[in-house]
Amino acid sequence: MPRPRAPKACLRCRARKVRCDVSISGIPCRNCNLDHVSCAVAERMSKRRLSTNNELSTNSPTNVILPRATTDKETSQTPSELVWDSQPDLPLRKSKIQNTTQASNCSNDSNSSPGQLILDFSPAAQAKPKPSVDKAFGLNVPPVVNFPKSNATVKTSTSRPCRSTRADCLKPSEYPFIQLPDLSRMPAEDVDCLSIQGCLQLPPRLILDEFVRHYFLYVHPIVPLLDEGHFWDIYCDMLGDGPEVERIPIVVFQAMLFVSCSFVPRNITDALGFDCPRVASASFYKRAKLLFDLNTESSPIALAQAALLLTYWPTSIDIGPTKPNTIWLGIAIHHAKSIRAHRMFDRSGLPPGSISQSKHIRTLRRLWWCCIFRDRVLSLGLRRNIQITTNWHTFTFFELFVVLADLLPLLSLSDESLEEQQAANGDTWVKLADCQLALTNWYSKTRQMFPLPRKGNEFRHQPVIVHTNMMYIYYHAAKLGLHHQKVLVGTCLSPTGSMDPATIHRSRHEVRKATMEITDRLKESMQLGLVRYFPISIVALIAMPLLLLILDVKLQAPKLNPERESLRQECLRTLVQAMNEYHLQYHGVDLISHTIHHVVDLAQLDPALWSSGERMGWTDAITHRPSQYLRLTLIMDLSLKHAKMPEAYEFP
Repeated sequence: MPRPRAPKACLRCRARKVRCDVSISGIPCRNCNLDHVSCAVAERMSKRRLSTNNELSTNSPTNVILPRATTDKETSQTPSELVWDSQPDLPLRKSKIQNTTQASNCSNDSNSSPGQLILDFSPAAQAKPKPSVDKAFGLNVPPVVNFPKSNATVKTSTSRPCRSTRADCLKPSEYPFIQLPDLSRMPAEDVDCLSIQGCLQLPPRLILDEFVRHYFLYVHPIVPLLDEGHFWDIYCDMLGDGPEVERIPIVVFQAMLFVSCSFVPRNITDALGFDCPRVASASFYKRAKLLFDLNTESSPIALAQAALLLTYWPTSIDIGPTKPNTIWLGIAIHHAKSIRAHRMFDRSGLPPGSISQSKHIRTLRRLWWCCIFRDRVLSLGLRRNIQITTNWHTFTFFELFVVLADLLPLLSLSDESLEEQQAANGDTWVKLADCQLALTNWYSKTRQMFPLPRKGNEFRHQPVIVHTNMMYIYYHAAKLGLHHQKVLVGTCLSPTGSMDPATIHRSRHEVRKATMEITDRLKESMQLGLVRYFPISIVALIAMPLLLLILDVKLQAPKLNPERESLRQECLRTLVQAMNEYHLQYHGVDLISHTIHHVVDLAQLDPALWSSGERMGWTDAITHRPSQYLRLTLIMDLSLKHAKMPEAYEFP
């Protein structure tokens, strides 16, 4: 009698068509463990069919599935209680290590439709109060493994310093790779705060292994802050013991855990007692931030590294600073410059007698490279000014970001008027044309080195697929922003108030092409179950394509031929599914959902888009109503830049 089919298989065993025991032994499965390769399991889509009013159809475009922001009253409810259309309750799974559950707005049932909230634009739904973002701070999740404090009671008086020693707060036999701060120099209240908030606590070693492994698979390739080989030597305790042995500062390690929360398998965060990766990342972010704010680390390199990793904490509507990622980037740049990291690519900046390839120099170069990378990514996704100009570095690295160094200042939403920007930057139109040519040349050369996937069975490692697709999404997002800027400059600065018809038709074609290309790159990863491994910047980069496609649905755009209509529906479905995935994974999705609500309301009430009585999609609006189109898209750009809905005076 043949053995029954396994209920679940990892991606590698599925591709090899071999039996997988991941449902029995857990991750990694036996095959991947024996082959010493990464083991990943794709989340299963819900078998429950959505109701017909959720179908993405232009005939009845009333509901689109999207993550929705939650109100303060809803923060203790599960997503099933927050769905605007009624759905059965989803049970919360208990922790596999601690018998505790966390009240949150995230679901733990990965086999249902997690985090799927219905963005309803029907008239009945418009009467409902607009939601606000859920609270991310203040989470006090019980730790799994405690670093024990001294048996003696620590006095809370500020007049006496804490007498705890490093040995009192850590078992060196369990975590010898961690460098703890000198707690004897810290006030007792600070030490108690760190202890209560779990800042001196880490998960079990087996779970740490998964966090670190996923960090180097999905974070390190694009932000190579650390020497991976040297890190593993420290982590595996291969450098021996002694006072001079290098260790990993705990503020850096907690920041690594924070970034890795979004990429580790869901059963890992479940085992730690978190309801979803978003709750886990908020908890680890709070721990790293407290360690940073309480001055537990004095090394500028460690402080810059931790601050760079904390730039992955996104914007929020009503909690904390409005631009925490930009603030953290500024802190990282400050510490990097304090140790002359920005001069390490210039031999004149090297100290006398130093060797350019020494370990210290390589560390500083890595640090400054990562500062530039995060600066470009934040500017591209959030339309903010770059903090590191081309005058600060004289080297050639990732060529796409060299091109973006000239483009991003033109795309950033400055507080100055367009006329003032034109006077400061010279002929903006010529600069945009030069940047467009540079982007096209980069794409032509890069396609030869990193060809797009072809139909076939060629094997590619999962991180390679993710990072290649992400690179092309950066490119197409830059093209999308460039042509939006062309329409803005051509419309607002033209003496006649309108662009040349041929030019605006080319821009419309390029905007549509960039939107579809971004979706295609996302679609491949979604089909392979890899969409959750994209970094948080993907949320901002797909916000505009999602808005444009939803506007097509809500404005009842004229139907295309069957093939193009099917493509449009598929693109919208891909972006909606991705946003539902990221709703459980990242903070900041609520802002996009809230903004889309607002933009659709304005579009449906705008008489300029309806007065003709004809059905008009966004592609028609960009041609016939460019001013109205620009106002709608600028709302999304400004909301991402300021982390709030824009005021009238903020429009250029």
